[in-house]
Amino acid sequence: SDVPCALHVTENSVAITVVATGPFFGGGECKRTLRFHKDHPRVDFVTELNDLQDQTVVVAEFPLAESPAEIRRGIPFGFSHGAWSTPNPALHGKTKGIFPAIRWSDYSLPGGGVALLDRGLTGREINDRTPVIYLLSAVEKYYGYPNAWLSGKGRHRLEYALVAREAGWNESRIPQMAWE
Repeated sequence: SDVPCALHVTENSVAITVVATGPFFGGGECKRTLRFHKDHPRVDFVTELNDLQDQTVVVAEFPLAESPAEIRRGIPFGFSHGAWSTPNPALHGKTKGIFPAIRWSDYSLPGGGVALLDRGLTGREINDRTPVIYLLSAVEKYYGYPNAWLSGKGRHRLEYALVAREAGWNESRIPQMAWE
């Protein structure tokens, strides 16, 4: 977020890995690892945060070249499917606001799309053409009671991925990829 950071780049036969380390708002530290796979349209992310201030919300944004036509997201026992940029009464899924997602969300664009996969990061939102994944919402107390589980104190490791696709959503096996 517009602060200087140290970069370290390595390459092997499978991927190019970029590690960016720097300060985080309020005095904590942020380490972000990006792995660009050479033979697969997937980018893996690991964000490590340390000692965040109370009431800090951390998100990752993925601006797209244009607004997606449709949005899908994993929900318990299936998925939700709704229109985004152009209304479509045949698609009844809700897409406005912040919605829970389990393991994946997918954004259809002309000629393909992109999917966000995660490991336990359930909040999703989209603003115009920018999908957002919620990484951490640090709060010291929940309903007035101390809650170390939601605290920003200590180390937090958050894993997610972005996968580009040229084929349709079902041919690209997005839910299966999320489970893998």
